[in-house]
Amino acid sequence: GSGDFFGSASLPTDKGATTVEARVLNTGPTYVDVAIAGGAFEAAFGPAPNNVGPAGRGDKNMRLRVDRYFSSVPYERMVAALGQITSLPENRRDGSGADGDRSGKNGNGGKQKNGNKKEMDMHMDEVLREAVVSTYRYGENTENIDVGEMARKLAKPPLPNSIQLANQALAFMQSEKATQFPEFNEPQLTAIGAALTRRLTMIHGPPGTGKTLVAASVAFGFVHQCRNVSPHAKVLACAFSNIGADNLAPQ
Repeated sequence: GSGDFFGSASLPTDKGATTVEARVLNTGPTYVDVAIAGGAFEAAFGPAPNNVGPAGRGDKNMRLRVDRYFSSVPYERMVAALGQITSLPENRRDGSGADGDRSGKNGNGGKQKNGNKKEMDMHMDEVLREAVVSTYRYGENTENIDVGEMARKLAKPPLPNSIQLANQALAFMQSEKATQFPEFNEPQLTAIGAALTRRLTMIHGPPGTGKTLVAASVAFGFVHQCRNVSPHAKVLACAFSNIGADNLAPQ
């Protein structure tokens, strides 16, 4: 596959991010062997720490991030997706409106001119944003992150009534196991319940253990939760590959 080296001071979503594409030749427990166009690495980052050329050895504290992908297409899609879901408008993070008015009023009694509805504040959960972006950073910003505290934040329910809504969804799944849902085993029910009551949940298991079915059931639970917030809310289910998405859709 091919991948990209990122400078540690930037994110792949940054417009000025320094990237260099290379071909992965081999990997091991402690190394990644790549082939890169002559002079490209030095031109982008300066001489490498083990450089033997005329430029001499580079900074021994140099740190780079390597992302491996089959081709540039999924990589570019990943960067675009990360940029979109993590780009929160600055004036929305403090709960203010688009014009910076925290009261939400716009001279029309807090209502928009194009209807008697307040503008919906759509944004990404700050805890999820921090978790996603922090995985692409290296250096002082990463060293100051309290992993334990982040884990505790991610384990908290996303909605005030998430646990209640999750229990409702689980009860419905179990009552309809003869028609719409299968008979889940205990680990599957535990995974579904955890996913519906936490901001982030990782579910893993060997082939044939029902991960795709559990994922579809989690999506059903998310729909139930989101409809409690707004009848127009939607749930996005995505996969790393088209095949993964195709497997999930029939469920």
